[in-house]
Amino acid sequence: MNADAPHRRASRRNSRLTLLGLLVLPLLSAPPVWALSELKPASPAEGEADPATGDVNDGPGQPTDQPVDPQAPVLPGKPALTEDPSASDGVGAGGLPPLDGPLTSPGGGLPDPGPLIRTPEVRIDEDIVETPNAIEAPMPLPAVLDDLALLPEPVRRLRALIIAAAETGEPEQMRALLGTGPTATRLSLNGSEEDAVDYLKSLSGDEEGQEVLAILLDILNTGFVRVNVGTDDEAYIWPYHAEIPIETLVPAQRVDLLRIVTAGDVEDMTAYGSYNFFRIAISPEGEWLYFMVGN
Repeated sequence: MNADAPHRRASRRNSRLTLLGLLVLPLLSAPPVWALSELKPASPAEGEADPATGDVNDGPGQPTDQPVDPQAPVLPGKPALTEDPSASDGVGAGGLPPLDGPLTSPGGGLPDPGPLIRTPEVRIDEDIVETPNAIEAPMPLPAVLDDLALLPEPVRRLRALIIAAAETGEPEQMRALLGTGPTATRLSLNGSEEDAVDYLKSLSGDEEGQEVLAILLDILNTGFVRVNVGTDDEAYIWPYHAEIPIETLVPAQRVDLLRIVTAGDVEDMTAYGSYNFFRIAISPEGEWLYFMVGN
């Protein structure tokens, strides 16, 4: 073996240790390495905005002696709300607007906030208030009568006189019964200045006026009704069809009607809505009120 071999190996080992020391020494003297979660963001320079919060760095903050509520949540980049009873200039604690009044009423409950919705006052003028129209019950139909004994004696007497005069076939026999002046029998809806007997004959289909006398007889031999009972307008009316709706007539009543008019007349009345042929009215005192056509 070469006598210099051990010296060469020792020299190489020392060289390796020296190299290792040179590599390790910088690591031991290097500053500590922080985890990413432990890194603190650098504060922005004075006058610059914080990119995370948008707040502008106004420089070193002024110390404050105001207490911090430990229960108040601290949001990133936002100051905690503090109770500052001495705040002014329209700003309350923590930058909130001041309250207008105490949080509690003297009794310990919440203060009465007053009405939330104010209903405008409505004034009603009693002079113009109208009562809604009530649904009126239909008027009862008058009873159809055929017993002449139910007529007052003056009514029975006048009826008998009219029949007797009509049976003569002479219209002139009606003059005394028709009367004159304010109590004259009404022969038309609009009144007439014509002589009563002449006007009566003009209503007849023949020149002698006998047809109208026959109509008088037919009408006074039908049933009748009593209307406006207990009033100044109380009257007995023939035929009863004049006061009974056409559509309510039963078959027997339609036969009574056909004794006075034709079937064509009944159809016309049905279309018209009411009886519109001759009718007679006599007051309870025996005054011949009217004999005329119409409704």
